[in-house]
Amino acid sequence: MAECGICANTKDNTPYRVWEMQLGARQAFDYFQCGQCGCLQIVRPPDNLADYYPSGYFSFRDQQKLARHPLRAWLDRARVRNALQAGGSLLGALADRFAKPLDYPAWLALTGKGIEARVLDVGCGSGKLLLRMRLGGVAHCTGIDPFLAEDLHYPNGLRIHKQALGERLGEFDLIMFHHAFEHMDRPHEVLAQTVRLLAPAGIVLIRVPLADSEAWERYREHWCNLDAPRHLYLHTRASLEHLARRAGLEIFATFRDSTPSQFIISELYRRNIPGSAGVKPESVLEPGQLAEFRALTERLNREGRGDMGGFFFRRPRSTTAAPPA
Repeated sequence: MAECGICANTKDNTPYRVWEMQLGARQAFDYFQCGQCGCLQIVRPPDNLADYYPSGYFSFRDQQKLARHPLRAWLDRARVRNALQAGGSLLGALADRFAKPLDYPAWLALTGKGIEARVLDVGCGSGKLLLRMRLGGVAHCTGIDPFLAEDLHYPNGLRIHKQALGERLGEFDLIMFHHAFEHMDRPHEVLAQTVRLLAPAGIVLIRVPLADSEAWERYREHWCNLDAPRHLYLHTRASLEHLARRAGLEIFATFRDSTPSQFIISELYRRNIPGSAGVKPESVLEPGQLAEFRALTERLNREGRGDMGGFFFRRPRSTTAAPPA
């Protein structure tokens, strides 16, 4: 019986055969779900894993146009001021009413440093999120990704390094993994390296697809966010808590942010339609299913059952009570 790479459990682990569907390769890979922590994981990553990240892979798309966007920078800075500064910003408040919400001001607020926080994004690809943060006035942003062809230098000063986490030096107030942690082997080592770079009061944000979700239970090996073989570990809250304890961290806040694609794309995969086929979901789904999936997604996120989410980690706060008088 395979041993869980998170909690070392070998009992009651459930095997699954999963196919690569995003690129349409349809090769089969063996996974299993741990009977103790619930983590869903690949038995053995392929030796040629890099072949499953082609040059056009979405996270490596050119972002130079975003780096030269003065109007967006003007609006984003107003929106960040509105979120973080006392009194806010009228322009920022108006922009927030008509634009997609900015997530990162809330993350910066948790550091206690706001836009002065030193930020590291691990596995950031070409750095789209960091560029948005830079546009919003966050000056101390750095990104790393070992799969880049070369270092990236943007005209607004942002630098993305072709570098592994273990090679990075420095100290950071916010270290982020946005849908990168599930791609990494040896997650215990990854968190240990993260703690090495974390400022004393710093926080870690890990956003991942989650196996303790309605979509996994409904679709199993056809669940789109299983994404074999690129996703090596599909976590649950229990498996992330186990990792946190071993690294000397604690989870102090969470959210779920899944989208209707958890059902829409999984329905295509269940019909053996790969992501590369370009099939419009409307041509496959029953009438009314799209609206049903949107409503279901909103409810599941509120209930903590969406298939993607974020977890905030920090070093444990002292719980020692004062001695009685």
